[in-house]
Amino acid sequence: MFNMGKYIMSKHKLYWIALGSVSMILMLMNIVSAYPYGYIANYGSSTVSVIDIATNKVTATVNVGGLPYGVAVTGKYLYVTNEGNNNISVIETTTNNAAATVNAGTMPLGIAISPDGTKLYVANYGSNDVYVIDTATKAVISKITVEDNPWGIVISPDGTKVYVTNYGSNTVSVLSTATNSIVATINVGVSPKGVTFFPDGTKVYVTNFGSNTVSVIDTATNTVTATVNVGGLPYGVAVTGKYLYVTNYGSNTVSVLSTATNSIIATVNVGSNPTGVTATSDGTKVYVTNNGSNTVSVIDTATNTVTATVNVGRYPYALGQFIGKSAPIITWNQPADSRYGTILNNIQLNATASVPGTFVYNPSSGTITLKVTFIPKDDVNYLQTSAVVPINITTTTPVLEIIT
Repeated sequence: MFNMGKYIMSKHKLYWIALGSVSMILMLMNIVSAYPYGYIANYGSSTVSVIDIATNKVTATVNVGGLPYGVAVTGKYLYVTNEGNNNISVIETTTNNAAATVNAGTMPLGIAISPDGTKLYVANYGSNDVYVIDTATKAVISKITVEDNPWGIVISPDGTKVYVTNYGSNTVSVLSTATNSIVATINVGVSPKGVTFFPDGTKVYVTNFGSNTVSVIDTATNTVTATVNVGGLPYGVAVTGKYLYVTNYGSNTVSVLSTATNSIIATVNVGSNPTGVTATSDGTKVYVTNNGSNTVSVIDTATNTVTATVNVGRYPYALGQFIGKSAPIITWNQPADSRYGTILNNIQLNATASVPGTFVYNPSSGTITLKVTFIPKDDVNYLQTSAVVPINITTTTPVLEIIT
């Protein structure tokens, strides 16, 4: 803190302003990328297993409702659909404690959260509708009737459209988030389940459980542009950008497809009856829930080999994005000592990040307290984060002014 002194002489008004010690700790504080957690819904044990992605160890087991199935996670909250109770468990990710229970439709399965975190979209298999839920009030603000047995659900990266697989109708319903209404219906393969977006929002991939295929949808025209044969009973689907990962429930494998050519480039053996699949935000690992062996397989995307197997609860499904966002790495070296009164510039305000985005310094240039907030360009996969670098302000020679 600054120690300011002011001394007034009786005859000669001497103003002495001295800058004392600045007790700023000389240390570098970098916010290193926080590894996210994976949240596995265990259908048979009414729990969620929390996996530390850094160590591939289960760090907590959280009780939820009956027959948990779909998962969506933000930085602060985890949302789990409970098919057996027709509701959604809301869990605080910092404490793994229950925060709320939200009513859903009949037999809720797939769940997705809007990019801004304000709305949940829930596919209710038994009532043939999609619930739109306000995450702040936990209230259902819209019910959208779709076709038979909606299963999987995904929201476009820009938050404007929702794609829902209708297991009983062999279709995909396209919803407008502005009007909460159906804007298109797309015919796909038999018994569609899993669904995901290509990162730039131009394509949607749908697994067809009954026809052993994946449908590729052009989102500009809402038409199927390719149908790709995969393994037996394809279930979940995830994309890393260059590659698509499809779990084959009946083959105990994962098909790896090139998103450029829509062709299979590898087949990975995993556990029994693989269902859910999610990639880490950096695309280096893919996690697969094995419903028949009560495990999660971890695939290294560089080699497309299983590098770890994690034991979880009974009959894991975890359909949806079950791995949380990563925090980008902010690197900010400690600036050299600065003399009091020096205006700060890009020599001190020079933080860098591991992904594209924008830095907002607080306070701004010309001050001495340095803090930066980083807003990632890719806010779907990365969290906003911040860092501080205390700077040492050296003393300066007191200024004496004598007024006669």
